[in-house]
Amino acid sequence: GHETQLFGLLAIFLMAMSYAVGMVAIRLILSKENGINHYGSVFHQTGSSFILLCFVTLLFEGIPQEKHFHFSSEAMISLIYLGLFTNALAWLMFHRLLETWGALKAGTTSYTLPVAALFWDYIFFKHLPSAIECIGALAILSGVFLIQFSFSKKAEVAISSRN
Repeated sequence: GHETQLFGLLAIFLMAMSYAVGMVAIRLILSKENGINHYGSVFHQTGSSFILLCFVTLLFEGIPQEKHFHFSSEAMISLIYLGLFTNALAWLMFHRLLETWGALKAGTTSYTLPVAALFWDYIFFKHLPSAIECIGALAILSGVFLIQFSFSKKAEVAISSRN
């Protein structure tokens, strides 16, 4: 009901705030003056996230029992795939964008994730997005376009004024 929607909206708001804080932190911590390697920081970020997730899981779920462990080749391949491609490779690409585009412009790529989710939901499950989901996707893509376009124009103006 309405409580679930409220919690969903709160989660989205907290996610947006986390992205904003994360972008500022990345910008400050990984600035060229600090001499921190962007690619080495991926290890520290994912490692600390793993440790935090383990603590939170133990806090809310307790110590897992042996009967809950099911190791299979499919599970291990899935785990390796998810770890390498959807996490490590994505972070390496994101840090490359940080180096070339800067924090604000690179951060806009994160905002396209809900649009990609709608697309893949349709491709794999044939679920047509609702009207409100389409409006939300258009709002997201419009915002990303405006940010990308405005920074491109500002860069062109700055370059032309130097010449």
